[in-house]
Amino acid sequence: YASYASLPEAIGGQGWSASEVGFTFICASMAWMVFAVVVYPRMVQAVGLVQCWLFCWLPCLIMIPSFPRVIQGLLYAGWDPHSWPVVAVNYVAQILLGFLMGNGLISGTLLVFDFVAGQPGSDKLLAEANGYLSLSQGLAGALAPTVDGWLLNVGLEAEVSGSKLVGRAVAFDGLAVAGFVLCVMPVLLLPRDAIPDRRSTASLKSQS
Repeated sequence: YASYASLPEAIGGQGWSASEVGFTFICASMAWMVFAVVVYPRMVQAVGLVQCWLFCWLPCLIMIPSFPRVIQGLLYAGWDPHSWPVVAVNYVAQILLGFLMGNGLISGTLLVFDFVAGQPGSDKLLAEANGYLSLSQGLAGALAPTVDGWLLNVGLEAEVSGSKLVGRAVAFDGLAVAGFVLCVMPVLLLPRDAIPDRRSTASLKSQS
């Protein structure tokens, strides 16, 4: 997002400064903290952990590829990069993605630990699972900016060459595809009884 938002206006970008981009991240982080403390625990008790994970991911799969296309549509329509529609789309997208992805991270950690806890020899497996989880998160944090930056460059070069199929939004498309394949599909393919239900007793009674 930071690279995309700071693209120069001369090539159809927003031309936002580092401070402007950083402030959107601050707003997204604050939204995540409020949601994690106030809403998330109640949501897990009401609908369960797997449903929370899917709730956090499925809207993101729509918003991630849609965001750059909406921004480009506004810019091509003649709106200034600092006009209220462009600013509003940036902040709404970042705040929504911030609390959804942030709470998706919490859900993902709990999903792994709950799944491992139900396996034989879970005492030893939990430490190993924690190590692999930290490793995967570190690799994702290291590889994602590199791959996304490369895809952004590919999209910009394709635009220069006149391609109408591939553009700068391809970096966001790659994120959405990776999220679906790596984060949504594995949970959908898990047996229903593989992960303990964290719903409260009252919630279970109301649905029975």
